[in-house]
Amino acid sequence: MWIEPDGTIDFFNMERTSNGRAVVERRDFMHAAQTINADRVDNLFLITRGSTFPAVAKLTHEEAAAFMVLGQSMESSAGDPTQAGKIKNVFFYDPFVAGNRAEHANLFYDILKENPHIQCYLLNTGFVGEGGSMRDIRLQDTMGILDSILRGGLDEWVYSPPDETPCAHCGPPGRFHPFPSGETLPARCF
Repeated sequence: MWIEPDGTIDFFNMERTSNGRAVVERRDFMHAAQTINADRVDNLFLITRGSTFPAVAKLTHEEAAAFMVLGQSMESSAGDPTQAGKIKNVFFYDPFVAGNRAEHANLFYDILKENPHIQCYLLNTGFVGEGGSMRDIRLQDTMGILDSILRGGLDEWVYSPPDETPCAHCGPPGRFHPFPSGETLPARCF
């Protein structure tokens, strides 16, 4: 973000980047706990962007570990502005991972195996398809997906054949319908 010489913050000045960052203390969030320790984790969301992923896909623990190793995301203007919008792969989504990567990946997978109740999801916050058939996944769509998953609205998951992308079948009517039927399947948007 842009800071004027007098200390005024200008969130609309995009001279350096269009992807501003800020640090906010936990105590300033109304609904934040005092600590980051959780008694239990029930859901893991891996966030990515890219036209070949559905808006949401339920993953096995093996698939979640593989996606963490792949670390596929989209470069932002905050990283390398010359590459903004391009797909990149960064191990565990973290360019600063230290130590043996195989040990790191296996430790993550072991944690998932020891906690079989953890549900894993791949969440696409970008778009599906390309050209005239591209469908933007808006913030309200993502919030609807998360709300439906966390409140039990996406409970009828089916496995798709290898030539299609796995996806969720929406639960009760009115729960989660960000796109007309099938528009979140990449195979139907190309």
